[in-house]
This record gives sequence, C-alpha cells and structure tokens, in this order.
Amino acid sequence: AVLPALAVAVVFHKYQAWCWTIVAVVIVRSVCAGAGFLSSVLYAVGRQRWLLLPCLGGAVVAVVTNAWLTPTRGLRGALVAHLATQAVVAGLTLVAYARAQAETPAIAIWRRGRGEPGDTAR
Repeated sequence: AVLPALAVAVVFHKYQAWCWTIVAVVIVRSVCAGAGFLSSVLYAVGRQRWLLLPCLGGAVVAVVTNAWLTPTRGLRGALVAHLATQAVVAGLTLVAYARAQAETPAIAIWRRGRGEPGDTAR
C-alpha cells in the first residue's frame, strides 16, 4: 500500500486527490487475493460448503450498500459499496477458513507446513 501512495506523490501528481482511494483499493485487493488463496485451500480439502458464508454475505452487502450509497453519493458511493463488498467477502472467507480448519485436520497440517493437504501420516 505504500508503493501506490509513493507513486502518486512522486510521479502521478494529478491523482493526488484520489491517493487515499487508490491506497484503499490496493489494500482491499491484496486482502482479497489472500482470501482467494484460502478459498482454494477449502476446495482442495473438500470443505467448499463453508464458502457459502462469504457468497451470501457479499451478496447482501452488495445489494444493500449499492442501493443505499450509489443513489445518494454517486460515484464515490458506488466505490465505497464496492470496497465494502470486497472487504466483507474477504473477511467472511477468513472466517470460513478458520471454521473449516477447526473441523478439518488436513488444513491444520498443511498450515503448519508438516505435509500436504490430506496427509495425516505425520
């Protein structure tokens, strides 16, 4: 998140007014990338049903925030609604991963680096 802020301050001066927006988008997208990786782990160990939590939560937040913020705030409201939706989906994916990890020893073994997912011999 520091690099985009630095790039805006040094090279892209015309985007200075949007600097914090750019940084927020970069942070949210980085968290989403990590959550996407964890969701693939859930698929790999057969716990994909936990991904219903972020899907449903994200759908509710997307509809509510867009219906509320976009008409009243315009483009900035739509951007906030987008960021809120992405943050909720990423956060609920982390929650789903933690819940699945509690019930699946294969995830715990993989996370500790002691073997491959599903390898319970160690």
